Amino acid sequence: IGEVPLTDCERFEQDHGATFEDMDTHTIQSSHPCCEPQKVHQRYNFTDSTITHLRIVFAEECNIERFDSLRISYENNNTAVTWIYPWVAFDDLVIPNRAFNLTFSSEFSDHYYGYSFDVTPLTGDFEPPNDCVTFAGNPGETFSGLDNHLIESSHPYCDNMLVNQSYVFTNSSINQIQMVFGSQTDIVGQDSLTISHGGIVKTFRGPDFSNFVIAGREFDLTFRSNYSNSVWGYSIYLIPVEKGSEIFDCDTWQAQDGANFNDTSSHVISSPHPYCNYMTISQHYSFSNETVTEIQIEFDLFSVENWYDSLEITYEVGNRHVTHSLTGSDFGGFIIESREFDLVFNSDYSNTDYGFDMTVTPLFVGSEPDTRCDSYKANPGATFSGLDAQVIESPHPYCSDLNVSQHYSFTDSSVTQLTLSFDLESSIEVVFDMLTISHTKADGTEVGNRYSGDGDFSELVIDTDEFDLKFVTDSIYTMYGYRITVIPGTVTTVTTQSQCKQTMTQEDLDNEMLMLREYYYKLN
Repeated sequence: IGEVPLTDCERFEQDHGATFEDMDTHTIQSSHPCCEPQKVHQRYNFTDSTITHLRIVFAEECNIERFDSLRISYENNNTAVTWIYPWVAFDDLVIPNRAFNLTFSSEFSDHYYGYSFDVTPLTGDFEPPNDCVTFAGNPGETFSGLDNHLIESSHPYCDNMLVNQSYVFTNSSINQIQMVFGSQTDIVGQDSLTISHGGIVKTFRGPDFSNFVIAGREFDLTFRSNYSNSVWGYSIYLIPVEKGSEIFDCDTWQAQDGANFNDTSSHVISSPHPYCNYMTISQHYSFSNETVTEIQIEFDLFSVENWYDSLEITYEVGNRHVTHSLTGSDFGGFIIESREFDLVFNSDYSNTDYGFDMTVTPLFVGSEPDTRCDSYKANPGATFSGLDAQVIESPHPYCSDLNVSQHYSFTDSSVTQLTLSFDLESSIEVVFDMLTISHTKADGTEVGNRYSGDGDFSELVIDTDEFDLKFVTDSIYTMYGYRITVIPGTVTTVTTQSQCKQTMTQEDLDNEMLMLREYYYKLN
């Protein structure tokens, strides 16, 4: 007498859960509507040891305000798994445990229906589907044979997931694992799939997935999803690759540390084609034969993103470190004064290119010297007597440490103008190698035009019948060089030089090159 009955909200707040000794389905629910504010903690447990899973089926009426939350948590393989509503949809759920914790929080907000769900115990012969719970609780797998295997997320995956897995192939004949994504693979941009092995980490987001190869026989996988709309997820075919059948890709290249060559033969060193973003490669190469004194390096093909990606080759001469820093395209080669060198390759996050194919040839006592440029260095120029076009050119590629001066002239008195047209392949190492073409104007002013960089040099028209050519290169790398067609013009064939072109004085050119050198050093 005089006792006041509890309200639904009070009864709900004082409910701390239940222990069920039967195999029946039980209904668990909040007050309807929710009360505010509330913080309720409950634990539910089924005691029958034959129970392996619990199926949770939510009522259609379930509705929770977005600032409130219902959390269902449990342990799976020593990992805590939590489902948070309403951030995830009220879909049927199967959890691999016979106990779970429930936490409900409501703030000062509008009243909503709340939640209601039925819990049904499932015995050991129950085969759960490949749903989010099974996926979240999967620790990975160990494979003993050489068969291909499929690993995948739930389809679709769910929000608020953090899944960590490890995969291992135990067969010692396996040297790589090729990973091929299924065609349906799709992950929302803010979610991520990360695969790591041997210190190398690859993270995938969005709908764009590229197949790849990892070195070794094991890897770790981490999958994260946020509070967002989930999509199909991923499927990956794991294809073991045996020793002797290795696939060369970016990960394989990144795992290599170089080579020691025991012979005196030429060897080819290559990047993957194309190379990848975010690469930092450090390798050491050497020839063990002590008669080797130098190494000739020739690029069969070299093309990397200009400025932002680079290949560096470093070696020691006495106490001096020499570094050849290469970027861009079309390098010929150079000689290093050592029988060993370090190779460092860096790429940024943006564009990639072909990469490089590089032939290294040991030079030793008794090697024939490079004579390609001897006749070019000895050439003082030429005097042409007719009106035919003439071709003048450097060796291709040109040599290091050149300092060549040549004079060209046309003796026919009708020649009053010369047009110099560069071949499109013409290319000269930017800033450090320089081609200068100079002539003297009628008023006695000496004018010079300098050329350095990757091709597409402008046509040069000079109002004279002669000019001087000077070509200077440093001791580092070389490129194609130049090829110029010189066309003499007579009084009746002279064309007016474009008003857009401006002739620079020697002082202007010197100041311009000084600025370019300073800019180049700052960038490097």
